[in-house]
Amino acid sequence: AGYFYYHDLLWVFNKMTYATWGSAYGKGSWTHFLSKLDEILGAAQMILFCFALLFGLVLFIRFVKKQLNSIEVTEFILVFGSIVAYFLAHTAFWALGIFNSGGILRVMIAIMPLLALANYRGIEYMFAFIPNDTARKLTMFVVVIGTAIYPFTPHKFAYKWQRDFQLKADQFAQREMGDWLKKNYPDFRAHTFYYETVYVSDLLNIDWFDNTKRKRLLDSFVKNEFKEGDFLVWDDWFAVTEAHITLESLSMDPRLQKLASFQQKNYWGTTRTTVLFRWIGDRL
Repeated sequence: AGYFYYHDLLWVFNKMTYATWGSAYGKGSWTHFLSKLDEILGAAQMILFCFALLFGLVLFIRFVKKQLNSIEVTEFILVFGSIVAYFLAHTAFWALGIFNSGGILRVMIAIMPLLALANYRGIEYMFAFIPNDTARKLTMFVVVIGTAIYPFTPHKFAYKWQRDFQLKADQFAQREMGDWLKKNYPDFRAHTFYYETVYVSDLLNIDWFDNTKRKRLLDSFVKNEFKEGDFLVWDDWFAVTEAHITLESLSMDPRLQKLASFQQKNYWGTTRTTVLFRWIGDRL
């Protein structure tokens, strides 16, 4: 279907944003995802996953010795094989700084169903070492209750309302910017905006895809299509990583007027910044 738009049958590969031998986010260590497993899985599931790994190791040894039946071979390849392949692939992407990897933990969401199946095997493997039926039932009860209540415990990787279910600090700063803009420049809709962060479109009700009202900061100074009165919104993440524009470069440009700066501290105490500029041209 995409051929009729891109005129390229291989558009999935040739037009994909991630199909690049580099990354705007840099690169990290080979142990990044491994060291974050407890954050990815949570403490309760991490314990089960350790047993799942032991079960997978046993399957691997039996696979090498050709002692697996057809169903076991299928499970070994599709479940444990897919987990390992996916995990190692993203580990390599981040460590080598390729395919626009950012080392973001959310990529592991794709294999969560497989991890659940593996952890179920971990439970079975754990119970295999408990000969007493009463002890097995008690262990099962503890595992189920522990898994269910873990997200609501004070553990640092459990749910935190302020961290996980509210706007982020950069969004709070941008919301302040939106309120300030509406108050001080009620005619702002008559001008074009340059920004990278999507949330600004939601705040100002600007169609993200309407390039007569919103343009990217990326290459904006190369194209130099600015008109007097246009607004530029710089944020400390997307403007930097996606558009490669620093706050210093904008602050030192005499063609730009710095209108206001908005800051908010996030859950971890880091200050997030959004700055609003206006294009005034060479009149100064």
